Amino acid sequence: MSATILGRNRLVTLVRASGCLRVFGIYTKTSALVILSLNALTSALNCVPIFFFARRSFGDRVALWSGWAWAAFPYAIYFSVERIWSTWLSTLLLSLLFLVVLHLQDSDRVWKWLGYGLLWGLAGLTEPIVLSVLPFLSLSACHNLRRRRKTVVCAGDDFGVGIYHSRSPMVHTELSALSSVHSFSGYDGARMDHRK
Repeated sequence: MSATILGRNRLVTLVRASGCLRVFGIYTKTSALVILSLNALTSALNCVPIFFFARRSFGDRVALWSGWAWAAFPYAIYFSVERIWSTWLSTLLLSLLFLVVLHLQDSDRVWKWLGYGLLWGLAGLTEPIVLSVLPFLSLSACHNLRRRRKTVVCAGDDFGVGIYHSRSPMVHTELSALSSVHSFSGYDGARMDHRK
């Protein structure tokens, strides 16, 4: 049951891990080293978007300190090489989305918004909880575009969420926010049943 939950919640991480296991061997030290190294690389790459959105928002000095703060952050170093989770990839995608939103506030090009939607779709397939930030970031970008009297193109969000919801029905069952009380079934063996 836990493999099913892992597959439903973290599809991109499952595909990445299964690809490494297929290439480097199932449960070998080499495959574990490759997967944990990819986690560490993903965590380290998070410095780049953090630096750029801090520079755009606060200036060069704060950007430099922000990048180094993430590089020296103990949990970013320790947990990324200890656990095979989707946390570091979803953190990278979320920080990239913050950076993209800062750039979308000046642009009304449809292709940039569609790319933004694709990035949201990938982030949703990596970790669905990341989608909870989607309306706030998108409304912020659309509000700033409208304030600058530019055409508001928010179709990219719908495109990304459409990609997220177009996953196979087997993967999507019991996790829709609009489903019944049974949406929490399967977590740690607990099952909420509405019948008496």
